Order: sequence, then structure tokens, then C-alpha cells
Amino acid sequence: MAASQIPIAYAVILGNSTAWLKALHDRYGSVVRVGPNELSYADAQSWRDIYGSHPTRRAGMPRDLAGFASMEEGTGVSSLVTASEADHMRMRSAYTHFFSNQALASQEPLITSYVDKFIARLYGAAGQQVNMVDMFSFLFFDIIADFHFGESLRLLEEPTHVPWVKSQFGYIRSSQMLATLMDFPWVMMFSRLIPSGYIKKQRDAYFRFTNERLEQRLAVESDRPDIVHLAFHAPEKRTLTKGELRANTPLFMFAGSDTTTTLLSGLLVLLGQHSAVMKRLTQEIRSAFRTSSDINMKKLRELEYLDACIKEAHRIYPAVPIPMPRVVPRPGAEISGRWVPAGTRVYSSPFSTQRSTANFYDPHAFRPERWLMDADVCFSSDNKAAFQPFSLGPRSCLGQE
Repeated sequence: MAASQIPIAYAVILGNSTAWLKALHDRYGSVVRVGPNELSYADAQSWRDIYGSHPTRRAGMPRDLAGFASMEEGTGVSSLVTASEADHMRMRSAYTHFFSNQALASQEPLITSYVDKFIARLYGAAGQQVNMVDMFSFLFFDIIADFHFGESLRLLEEPTHVPWVKSQFGYIRSSQMLATLMDFPWVMMFSRLIPSGYIKKQRDAYFRFTNERLEQRLAVESDRPDIVHLAFHAPEKRTLTKGELRANTPLFMFAGSDTTTTLLSGLLVLLGQHSAVMKRLTQEIRSAFRTSSDINMKKLRELEYLDACIKEAHRIYPAVPIPMPRVVPRPGAEISGRWVPAGTRVYSSPFSTQRSTANFYDPHAFRPERWLMDADVCFSSDNKAAFQPFSLGPRSCLGQE
């Protein structure tokens, strides 16, 4: 029961806030007060109560704008994460058709071309040590850049822009730290006197490079169905302004690359540690495809064990392990069976929830079979509703397909 914001702020600055929250939930249970006005939850019901739709609030509880605003450049134009409910619906609609199954199927040849380059790069490094986190980052940044700007960053070929990719770390860390410091107005006041540090410079570099690329794309008239084109040619009243596109692009570049990199890096580590799982997965894939050229998205979605491995890796290593804070609206609300006063900052902690013995059997073990239709009876007590890697409700992740 924290009487101060200092403990959680200290954990965020150290970079271990997810482990810190997990330790608190292990000790005190599914709901923990981590600050004078802040509650963290680690149960399935909290996801529905905080983020799900309700008769009086379609988009779930209001977002904690002070925290989310730190993810934006500060131009005064809202992105998807800080937009009002009406603007959010319009912006989301403009982006949604690009991320539909049909749209992604039309982009499959483009995605496949980058995967082929990725595989070729790995073959070229045979017998050498390879940083797979970097390799996954290069792959997904190239893909998402092509989706947005109509051209690759060529990271898989000649990684000229690696410093920019690395600058995303500064963007993430500084956004999280700024959100934390907003709870201490006196610190924010004095922070203006502190010279720009390394992390802030990285953050600024991330915004600058992203904006430069976007401006280059905006200067070109093109019918190519990339995100920029579709954002301006969505159905009537669902298009984006240039300012909104600028506000959203840095977020999409991060969300479309870093999260997938985190998931696949975690999966790769887990497969390397569990040879039996690796053997079964390899057998399923090779039985489904005679050659690598036969692999396609439609058939991949039908591979039950592959899906189970991805879900289990996502449970153990959430792509977004940090909580997404909301604020309880007036007059207050019931969360997980308890009344919470209006104005309280609340959130479900993904890492704590998905690693909890109250929600999953043997939660720290890599057990993909828990997700299969014929799962062992020992997994019958698993609360699958506690697994929400893309959040839920109207503000859930657009790219979960």
C-alpha cells in the first residue's frame, strides 16, 4: 500500500517496473495500490472493467492523457492514443482497412520479399554470431517503413539507418520517464534547466527522422496503396489530416516493429531452450509445406501448434509488458468486484497477470500445449481471459492480425 509515487517512479527510472509490479502482486494479491491514487490489477475481470465497452462509456475508461501525451512530439495534434472518442473512431477507421485480412493478403508479396531478404542475410552469416534482436528489428522496420513511406529503409541490405533504429530506445525510455515525472510537477519545473541528455537526443532523433521520411512521402503523388495513400482516401469523413498523420506515424513505426521484434525474440529464445517443442513445431511446418515457396499467410493461420507456440511466447514475454493507464470516470466504477472512486488511475498489468499462478497453471514454464484443443486436464484451470496481449475494447491494437 504505497503512500507515495516515489517507489514506482524509482522502479520506472531503473527500468524494472514490470518485475517490481509482479513482485507486489505475488505478495499482496490481484489488486495492489502502488501510489496514493494508483491501482494495479492482475486478474481477467479487470481487463473487461477497465478497457472494455460499457453502456455509458463505449471506449472503456478514459485514458490517462498525462502519461500518454509523453509518447507524442508535442505539436498539439492528438494521435490515436490521446484522441477524443469521436476523433479516435474516425482515425481508427481510416487505418483499419489497411490492417484487414484482405488488405494484408494483398501485401503478402511485399512481406514475402522482405522475409526472403531476411533469410538470405542469415544464410550469408552462417557460422557467425548474429544478433537476432537487431535482425528482427531490421526486418520489421523495413516492412513498416514500406507500408508507410512507400520505400524501404534497406536495413537488411545496407544498414545505413541503424542509429535511427537504435534511437527508438530513447523514444520508449524517455516517453516512459516523462510520464512518470509528470507526477512530480516540481521536478518537471526544474527539468527545463537540465541540458538535453543522451536519451532525449535519441528521442528527438527518432521524431526528426520519422518526420523527414513522412514529408518525403507526402511530397510525392502516388496511387500505391500504402498507409499514407489510404489515410487520405478513406471513406468520407474518415480521412486523416496531415497533422494527424504526422502525430501517428512515429507511434505506428514503433508499434509495428518493436512489439513484433520483442515477441519473436522471446519465441526464439524459448524454442532454443525447449528442444522437444522445437522438434514438434518443425515437424508441423515441414508437413504443411513441401518447399519454402509454398508458405503463405492463409495456410500459416491453420497451423495449430505454431499458433500455440506464438501465444505461449506472448504470454511469457508480453510485447507490451508495461501497463496502459486509465482514469476512473465519475461517479466511480466497480473493478473486479470492488468500488473504485472517480479520478483513480487504474490499469491491468500484463506481465503480472500472465505470469500469475491464479490465472495459469505452471505460469513460468513454456507450455504451448496449454493452448491446444486437446490440452491436458492440468490446464483446465487456466483463465484464458487473463491473456490480453492486444488489450481489448474499441482501443485495442489495430495490428493484431
